[in-house]
Amino acid sequence: IKMEKTVFLFTGQGSQEFGMGKELIKNSSNVRNLYEEASSLLHLDIEAISFGESIGLLSQTKYAQVAIAVYEYALYSDFIQNHNLPTFLAGHSLGELVALAASGAINFSDLVLISYERGKAMQQVADSTPSGMVAAIGTPDDLVKLSENYSNIYVANYNSNNQVVFSGTEGELEKFENDIERSGGIAIKLKVSGGFHSPLMRSAAEQYKTVIDSFSFDIPYIPVYSNVTGALYPNNVNCLRDLMVKQITNPVEWVEIVNSFISNNVKEIIEFGPKKTLLNFVPDSKEYTKKFIGAEGNN
Repeated sequence: IKMEKTVFLFTGQGSQEFGMGKELIKNSSNVRNLYEEASSLLHLDIEAISFGESIGLLSQTKYAQVAIAVYEYALYSDFIQNHNLPTFLAGHSLGELVALAASGAINFSDLVLISYERGKAMQQVADSTPSGMVAAIGTPDDLVKLSENYSNIYVANYNSNNQVVFSGTEGELEKFENDIERSGGIAIKLKVSGGFHSPLMRSAAEQYKTVIDSFSFDIPYIPVYSNVTGALYPNNVNCLRDLMVKQITNPVEWVEIVNSFISNNVKEIIEFGPKKTLLNFVPDSKEYTKKFIGAEGNN
């Protein structure tokens, strides 16, 4: 039988929801084991952070990233017990780490440690440099042109044909938001603690590189799209490390990734995450179906 091509997507920070994982843990001993393993590795109660008494920690980058990574990997591993492996994998920002874990490039315990260190490094920069992110709705080329009037505003994510996310220092971001609105666009301030995927994160990338260099990786056995290039990761572990580190300071080429898997004729696009995010950036089409697996397992 000819198998239809599928792509699995994993969303990033900003999608976290308090309560994520609660039902999943109740229904699966496999999931419970993953949460217990993650908590003991970090000496942190991931359950308490995600749906227990530690409410509020999920808004902090250093806790949010690892909590999302554990949750998405748990969703994936629960789902994959009764389904075929995907043809391709892709993740947005933090979600790319989950995609790499699903691909076999990193194991689960390394995913936990790396995503925690990534969040911690990014939090440190965010704490020392007041910065943030704004999603701009409008014509990408016009928005990018507008941003060029500022010295500390950078493109962070090319999300869709009408949404670009920018990172910047707090003072400039506020002026830039007014500029966007004045030019007829819409500006939405994102709930993140820093100007991610931009040169503002340079010191986080240096710290993260030290972390990445201390782990060993395998060649993915399922092809994974890179946020930095918009193309598939090459079968080379050194390139893999390099691109993982570059991702911290480079824009996420999400439009390229979506165009690429669509042109590869995928028939089913499945997003895993706390709430539906990435499917909104995939154009509707009769050529493929879109499905979300989240909050309470299967939606």
